Amino acid sequence: MQRAPRICEIKMKPEDTSFGFAVANGNDGSGLYIQDVVPNSQAYLVGLRKNDRILEVDGKKVENDESSSIIAEISKAKSKEHRMAFCTTIAALRGHFFVAQPLVQAQASTTGLTPLLTPFYIACRNNKIELVKELLETMTPEAINRIEPNGSTALHVASYQGHKEIVELLLQNHANHAIINKHNCTPLEEAKTDEIKQLIITRRKNTRFCSVAIEWILATNDADYQAHEYWKKLEAYGKDPKFYHFINYIKEDYVEKDLKEIDRIDTIRQYFDRAFMERDPLYLIKAYTADTGFYSTLNVHLAQLRLENLTAIDNLSRAHLIAIIARHPKFDALSYIGTTYRGMLIIDEDLKQYKVGTRILTKTFSSTSKEIAVARRFLDSSDSSGRFDAICTYTIRNQRTALDIEKVSVFKDEQEVLILPYSAFKIIEIRRNESRIEIELKECEPWN
Repeated sequence: MQRAPRICEIKMKPEDTSFGFAVANGNDGSGLYIQDVVPNSQAYLVGLRKNDRILEVDGKKVENDESSSIIAEISKAKSKEHRMAFCTTIAALRGHFFVAQPLVQAQASTTGLTPLLTPFYIACRNNKIELVKELLETMTPEAINRIEPNGSTALHVASYQGHKEIVELLLQNHANHAIINKHNCTPLEEAKTDEIKQLIITRRKNTRFCSVAIEWILATNDADYQAHEYWKKLEAYGKDPKFYHFINYIKEDYVEKDLKEIDRIDTIRQYFDRAFMERDPLYLIKAYTADTGFYSTLNVHLAQLRLENLTAIDNLSRAHLIAIIARHPKFDALSYIGTTYRGMLIIDEDLKQYKVGTRILTKTFSSTSKEIAVARRFLDSSDSSGRFDAICTYTIRNQRTALDIEKVSVFKDEQEVLILPYSAFKIIEIRRNESRIEIELKECEPWN
C-alpha cells in the first residue's frame, strides 16, 4: 500500500556538497528511486527516505521518464551562484523541490532496484551526447574512469552499445581504454563496431615496438653460457606452485614503491590484483601490453640493472616478475619459434660497436611483431632526431625465448611476440642505405 505523495524542499547550505542521498534506477530504465539517505543530511531532515520514488522535480512530472532524463532535469537546475550535476560533489544546489512517493518496506524488494550507477555512466549508456558534454566540463579523469558497481566504465558501455560520438568524447577527455571490466575485457574488446575499435586503437600512446637506444649488452663468445647462468637463478621462481605469492610481493615491493607515479597506475594495480586473486599470470602480460607507463618504466629499470646483482634483495621483485613471465608453465603453449621484427633508433657511434659476428644479450623485455609493417609503423611515429632508423629482424630458434602473446595482448592487431630478457643472439648481417639500417640477428644455440 502506498502513502500519499509529499513535497520535499531541500535547501542546501553553502558548505553542503551534495543532496545527501543516492539514487537507483528501475530494471526497465524508467523511474528513479532513493537508494540511500545520509543520516542528518538536508535530504534526511526534510523527510526523504530510502525507497522513495521521485515523482516531480521543480514542478515537472518525471515519474515515468527514463532514469537518465530525470537526472538530466536535475542537472539543469540552477541557482544564481551554483550549478550541480546530480549526486556529485561538483557544487551545491539550493531550494529545489522534489515530490517523493514513499513505498512501504514490504514492497521495496519488488521495485526492481539495481545498484547505484552514476548519472554520467547512464548518460553514456543511453547516448545522451549533450548531457555527456555538459558533465565532462567539470569531471576529473578519476571520475570519468570510475568502475561502476556493475563492474563497467563509461567507455566500456559506450563502446559496447556502439555509441561512436560518446566514445570519441570520452577518449578526448582522458578515458582510459586499458581498464578491464568484470568480464576481463577492455573497451576495445567490447567494441560493437570496427569503427569504434579503430577509434580506440588510434589513441594508443605506446611505442613498445621501437626503442630509442641500443637495448643489448655486448657479450663475449660465451653469451649462450651467460644466458644459461642467469636463467638458472630464475627458474625456480617461475615454476613455484605458489607463484601468486610472488605476484603480491611484486605489487607491494615494486609497483607500489617504484611505479606509483606512472601514467595509469590504477590500471596496473587492477591487473596485478586480478593476477593474485585468480592465480593467473596472464594478467601480467595484459599489464605489460596495456597503454600505460608500466612497460617503459619497467624496461628502464631492467636496463639499469647489473646482471650480477639480479637476485640481490633490492632487485628481487623484478627478478620474480621476469621469472614468472619467462618460466611459468602456463606460458609453455605461447612459446614462439620463427621470425619477428622490431624498430630501433640508433646513433652512428653505437652502431660501430655492433659488427657482423657480434654476440649480444637482450637486457629488457622486447616487443616484436610477426608483421614488419607494425615495427615500421611505430618507428615512423618516433622522434628520430639525430638517429638512424633501424629495423631488427630476429630469428628465434629455442623454446621459451619468446612468447606469442597476440591473443593475450590488449591490442591483438599488433601480432606481438615478446622476446625475454637475457636471450642470446648473434648479429648475422647489417645492411645500410641512406634512409634506414637493417640488422639481422639469429638466436644462439642453447648452452648444454
